[in-house]
Amino acid sequence: AGFPRIGRAQSSGKITYGYWDSAQTAAVEAQIKAFNEAMPDVEVEPQIVPWADYWTKLQTAVAGGQALDVFWINSASLPVYASKNALVSIDDIVGANGIDTSVFPAPLVEMYSYNGVQYGLPSGFDTSSLYYNKDLFDAAGVAFPPEAWSWKEFRANAEKLNNKDKGIWGAGMQTSWQENYYNFILQNDGHLLNEERTKCLVDEPAGCEAFEYLTGFFTDELTPSIAVQQSNPVADTLFPAGQVAMMTGGSFRAGTYGKADAKIDVAPLPKGKKQAGVIHGLANVIWAGSKNPDAAKELVKWMAGKDAAQVLGESG
Repeated sequence: AGFPRIGRAQSSGKITYGYWDSAQTAAVEAQIKAFNEAMPDVEVEPQIVPWADYWTKLQTAVAGGQALDVFWINSASLPVYASKNALVSIDDIVGANGIDTSVFPAPLVEMYSYNGVQYGLPSGFDTSSLYYNKDLFDAAGVAFPPEAWSWKEFRANAEKLNNKDKGIWGAGMQTSWQENYYNFILQNDGHLLNEERTKCLVDEPAGCEAFEYLTGFFTDELTPSIAVQQSNPVADTLFPAGQVAMMTGGSFRAGTYGKADAKIDVAPLPKGKKQAGVIHGLANVIWAGSKNPDAAKELVKWMAGKDAAQVLGESG
């Protein structure tokens, strides 16, 4: 209940669909196939643009009037494009008009609205956890995390796992807000913004303490330096290669790590003053310059539904 169902095609034509994650290519293709079974008169052409180039190419495409009809967006970029009238409102297909937004976590729905107008809905949502290499733990004689470690325990075990002679870092602290910084700030009872979202609170004591804690991993060489990470990202390269013993990372990495040669398992994030972590979820949005906005809306509506979620979940 609550998920939209669409009938036979009332829209037709070809639309393009942009995304950035190659790990989800199989899932995207499966979703489009299932969508076409429900909407056979709409042809969807998927186009992947790697994350490293995605936002630059999107900005250029929108400015040049050549953007994709439907594309992935994240919460940080939604206001940028919505404020420039580059996106199509989907108010006419949400709520009583089709999509029951109550089936999604409220914060994820809210983050894809701008000035009271809904532009996207989460196509899923992700959390973060502690990934660890079981072989490296065994080699160092460190027990697997039975539950959430305290910050002190996390640091102490990173020291035990660190092995400079073998080129192994005890922890992989990514230079990532979502997968790293946000979670530790929140665990320390800190916040990024005030409730009105008019003031940054990262420089308050809770945020500063979290950054001081994380900085210690870098200064004491328990994690790859920022210079190393610029050419060898922790999550994409060093951790799956067995050069990092553990790392905090998003749930969207689980499928890739499940297929990796390394023996990787997962545990809850370290616990600060409280057990906490952030959630996020990308959304599908429609370019305001689309020549087929009706077909684009049908795709966005379907992607927000149960069938699309089922395909994505089964893909891992």
